[in-house]
Amino acid sequence: QTVKAGSVQYIIPEQTALDLSAGTLFPIAHTRELIAAAEAGKKVFHVNVFDGGEGKGAYEINALIGRPVMPIATAKHKAKNIDEQLLAVQGWNVRLAVFSAEETDSNADYELDMTLLANGIIKDMDIDYHDFTISQKLVALEKINEEKCGE
Repeated sequence: QTVKAGSVQYIIPEQTALDLSAGTLFPIAHTRELIAAAEAGKKVFHVNVFDGGEGKGAYEINALIGRPVMPIATAKHKAKNIDEQLLAVQGWNVRLAVFSAEETDSNADYELDMTLLANGIIKDMDIDYHDFTISQKLVALEKINEEKCGE
């Protein structure tokens, strides 16, 4: 799928316009395309992503995709509020390096290591901001009923 170039116009906090290059993705599309790349056996996935935050342009995100992994259900999860069926899908260990569009520094702004599942769930993630690291682990997960718009 080819995404055309476009622009973003902010009203709040102040009038600002930003140009987005062709191929720039929004975060949900990035996740879908990253999973598609992993399913196709690709090891590297590179794209610009615009998340709308901080009034900045798109971020350049480089992904390294590891070998497929099948999450193993553990008794530890059963003791918590996690629907094991949602974790019983293939996943990949993925490392993302995120670069600011406005910086010319060759170092990533931050890096993420995660276990990304084929259904889009991130089982665990470490975010390295160079000065400190945040570790996130899935502690609750339940399936919700799908509702149709307008009902």
